[in-house]
Amino acid sequence: MKKLISGILVVLSIIIWLWPHYKIRRIYGKVIAELGPRPYSVVSISEDMSVLLSDAYEHWEILSSKTGGEYSDGLSLFGLEPSVANLIKLINHRPKYYFLNKQDIIAGKVQALLLPRAIDQSIHLSDDGHLAFIRIHTNAIAVFTDTDGRLSEALYIATETGK
Repeated sequence: MKKLISGILVVLSIIIWLWPHYKIRRIYGKVIAELGPRPYSVVSISEDMSVLLSDAYEHWEILSSKTGGEYSDGLSLFGLEPSVANLIKLINHRPKYYFLNKQDIIAGKVQALLLPRAIDQSIHLSDDGHLAFIRIHTNAIAVFTDTDGRLSEALYIATETGK
């Protein structure tokens, strides 16, 4: 009888000790779901977006263009090879657990420092998966391409004279 009572007390103690952690984890999940950044939709480049991209290539000003730049470094820090597919994976990475691991912390830092915010919450992806762009403003897009294990990134902006 003493063993049964001792066992029940141990189980109750564990439940009482773990209950606040369970409640905090549920609250954390709600906060992340409601206030956290939403993952971007990955959509195929539509005809309208293809026209926008062509216009950017032909008439917009290139504000910056790099191969193997900051985005490649961010992907390498996260442990991924530089590519458009892995960039999409990093952009849409969300922590899954209440207790963050090293990967979640690195992803959060890289996302906060580097990733452009899309005005349409979408990543426009080519059919072959090697070109993607994000509309960061009505007159600015970030274009990402990968070839031979290298990620190129370019920022195009429409100017009054370049339109």
